[in-house]
Amino acid sequence: WLLERSTLQVDDGRTRAAATQLNQFHLAGYLDEAVTPFDYLQQVIELLPVSIVAGAKGVYPLPWRLDAIATDAVEALEAGPRFTRESMVEYADADIANEIRIEYSFDAEADEYRSNLAITGDATDGTDPAIFSTVYSRISQSRYGKRSKVITADLVYSTATAAAILKWQARAFGFPSRTVDYSVDLSLGWLERGDVVTLTDPELAFTSQVCMVRAMRWNDRALSLTLTIIEDPIRDAKL
Repeated sequence: WLLERSTLQVDDGRTRAAATQLNQFHLAGYLDEAVTPFDYLQQVIELLPVSIVAGAKGVYPLPWRLDAIATDAVEALEAGPRFTRESMVEYADADIANEIRIEYSFDAEADEYRSNLAITGDATDGTDPAIFSTVYSRISQSRYGKRSKVITADLVYSTATAAAILKWQARAFGFPSRTVDYSVDLSLGWLERGDVVTLTDPELAFTSQVCMVRAMRWNDRALSLTLTIIEDPIRDAKL
């Protein structure tokens, strides 16, 4: 709705496909001052596991495939003469969070949030409905210690949506983000940003590691891919 009202060229097909993956999040709000559609959209993006990217047909939302498994992969990539690593694995752990509280149900008249919900890395007994944990938040805390942050969500009034936001954030930010670059043969030019692939690279001790294509860069003779490693300690323990 917001993208259609912007001056940006929008890839309608990919936008509608992304919507089917994001419709579990129910947002509500209103506009009480002039704002560009894309600036207002930033408030929405912060609450969802999605990025806005540009493609040949325009901009579109790119959902994060946090629950991807090996059978979702469109290609199995294996290090070799036609698939060579260009970088070391880069880590970014500054935003790790495993104890997250969301304040929601904003009351504009009282200028305060009426509800809050928290996910924790501590074990819970279920007696407090405002606090819960997941296996991902507990594993993250056991590895990195307690890492806290608070989210304020003016567009959230649903407890189910507040819980869904906490769950994806604990999964996405509970572990360091890792990326690695490869130079690949032009025959793989059909790959697209957001595609799930598996990566096998003995030098990095990766065997069928689930990854997502984060970026693509072309030159005359090769294609460079940036892969984001989708960490899932439960899935990866079974490899």
